[in-house]
Amino acid sequence: MSIILFFALPFTPGISENLSYYLNSLITGPVMGYCMVLALKKTSNYPLSIPIQIILTLLAFCFYLTSSVGQLIYIILGIIITYFWVMKRSVPFNIISSLFIFATIYYSILNSIIYRILQFFIFNRFNLSTVVQAVIFVGVIQSILTILLLILVLRKLRPLILNYCQLVPIQWPIFSWVINLLACYFAIFRTSVSSNIISVPYSIYLLILAAYTVGYPLVMYLSTKSLQKNITIQNQQLELNHLSQYTSHIEAMYDELRRFRHDYKNILLSLSDAVENKNIDQVSDIFKRVVIPTNVNVETQTSVLGKLSDVKDLEVKSLIYSKTIEAIDKGIKVEIEIEKPIKLDSNIQITDMLRIISILFDNAINATLNAKQPQINLSMFEEKNVQIFQIGNSTKEEHINLSKLSGRFNGVLTNSHHGLGLRNLRSILARYPFIQNNRSSKDYWFEQQIVIYKVKHIKK
Repeated sequence: MSIILFFALPFTPGISENLSYYLNSLITGPVMGYCMVLALKKTSNYPLSIPIQIILTLLAFCFYLTSSVGQLIYIILGIIITYFWVMKRSVPFNIISSLFIFATIYYSILNSIIYRILQFFIFNRFNLSTVVQAVIFVGVIQSILTILLLILVLRKLRPLILNYCQLVPIQWPIFSWVINLLACYFAIFRTSVSSNIISVPYSIYLLILAAYTVGYPLVMYLSTKSLQKNITIQNQQLELNHLSQYTSHIEAMYDELRRFRHDYKNILLSLSDAVENKNIDQVSDIFKRVVIPTNVNVETQTSVLGKLSDVKDLEVKSLIYSKTIEAIDKGIKVEIEIEKPIKLDSNIQITDMLRIISILFDNAINATLNAKQPQINLSMFEEKNVQIFQIGNSTKEEHINLSKLSGRFNGVLTNSHHGLGLRNLRSILARYPFIQNNRSSKDYWFEQQIVIYKVKHIKK
């Protein structure tokens, strides 16, 4: 019956304006609401289940298409639902917010552009009834054209959007929220103009529309490029620092070996005199006091260097060596296992891998210092389709609650630096869908595993 009524109403004389408005909302609302959900899917690639899509569509129908306040309510509820129930807090809140707001607002911007095109070419030239304009053109044709335009635009903008959301909301959160609020203002402005709450000349409205259409992605692009430049400079400095530390360790070992060689003859002469005099106590004293400590120190450092010879990335090698020596100096036993030559997958930025290793190693050092027998085991190996970086450490607790490390609880880590490191780690790994982070804990031993699945080269 409702379908018959829908097709009959455009041709029924004297139809009530209230009824026309009711049908407009009833039919076009869900269509436009689902188109906004589709815009979110196309922008973010979030795995939106059917129930979640239905909920977001109903929320858009109930709130976003009603008023300026309703639009803000929809955005807030949509972000919360996406953060808690879609991504389950595995992605930082600021990233979710920026992606959701962009998808929602930029859909509104493109939707407004399509409406102005329809208004110029159709509404102003043909005498169409209000219901036909609202239901058929605004509700259906406009929504379809908007989604098609959005898909075309996202082919160019999506890499920019994802780079922006992975960098700016994390590094510059205040700036990203300023951009988000300015973007939300467009939706409020558009609704206020449509509802005649405020009066703006048509030319000014088009100018504002053009400014948002171009300016929104342009600001994202410029801020991302600026931040990438700063990060590149910082990462280059980080690499230089690691290489400098590596060089310093090599120089220190060389000096120690040179001193050992210099003292070698004196040691042999002392031992020779003690042997000739058959002074066993003096021989034992020289051996324990001079020979053994020097030998252990040299052997330890050369052993670490020897095991790292199969790491083909000099930056990674220097960082692991530096962290290993740091752990040894703190009285931690370190074991390294690298079975065969390994080179980092080209799809991962070397600076990101350095940060991952640094975070995991620092956390392992801090955690194992409280254990009865401080020990860290590090291994790197490569199988047919994966590279695996694994680091384990002894712990004070027999078992660690892994849910406390998943990012789904706040305030559970006593060490703020440790918690910050884990948040940074999640932020880095969020950029690489082909990397898996596994954790395990049992028998006073905690282990983290970074599994890098080999994929075809990804264009940056």
